[in-house]
Amino acid sequence: MVHFQWPEAIFGWKAGCTERGLQRLNEQLSKCRLQGIKLVGTVHNETPHVWANQLDSRLYESVYRNLDAFVHLGQTSVALLKASRQALDSSRHRVIPHGNYGIFRALQSDEAIGITKRQRFTLLCFGAVRKPAEVNLICRVADSLSAIGGDLVVAGRVYSGTRRKLRYYQMQVPLFVRRNVRLISGKIPDERVAAIVSDCDALLIPRVDTLNSGNVALGFTFGKVVVGPDIGVIGEELKRRGNPVFDPSADSASLNGAVMEARRLAETSLGAENRCYAESELAWSNVAALHEDLYRSLHPSAL
Repeated sequence: MVHFQWPEAIFGWKAGCTERGLQRLNEQLSKCRLQGIKLVGTVHNETPHVWANQLDSRLYESVYRNLDAFVHLGQTSVALLKASRQALDSSRHRVIPHGNYGIFRALQSDEAIGITKRQRFTLLCFGAVRKPAEVNLICRVADSLSAIGGDLVVAGRVYSGTRRKLRYYQMQVPLFVRRNVRLISGKIPDERVAAIVSDCDALLIPRVDTLNSGNVALGFTFGKVVVGPDIGVIGEELKRRGNPVFDPSADSASLNGAVMEARRLAETSLGAENRCYAESELAWSNVAALHEDLYRSLHPSAL
């Protein structure tokens, strides 16, 4: 049995696939099917991620049309994939939640320093910021927070290229000029994640067109209210747990309302309820058991 996570990883992410590589992959996938080797894939995103080249869409098609089963992180993902008709009609679909991030507590260093929490309401945007549209959304949130005396911490990489390119200024300058925005730039060391997330009041997911986000599970793990876009599995999970969502394509009213609701909910028991959910439903023992059950259903004699 072979389980694919991100198809791009087959060809080393940044390198991207080639015509020859894609041909060889198709040959190997066909060989696996002929030999009765079961193929499973987890749907993390609808389309190739950052660094994708023009062949990577075909890479997704090659992998998906050969899978015996798909693991989805939510029901929305199942509906979207079936509508795209990338999957075989005979393929199985199983929803298995994203695991929690309890590992970051175990890795936390005694010397790790958080974001030095102040008395003001602090919203955290954690992880990579990939697009100018995401920067624009973050800035709109920052302006909303400024009106109520709140702060926004952006911790992670901002993909912007070199100073010689316009994209650099589109991505960097709007964040630097806002006084209530603090940047913790670059990849965050694992041993520092727990301190940074723990020191915030709530967590923001700044995506505009993404199917899933591990930051839902990250925020829940640390007992935080999570505010994010009402898109894909992100919106599905947040609404199911009573966390605020916004329409990323709408005017500021939707976004402002969600930020205000996050501030209100941060003072309630919702964060603790999110943590309990992460400790039970998102426990890795549960995630592993669900995967094992899927594998056995595909090939009972293999385990």
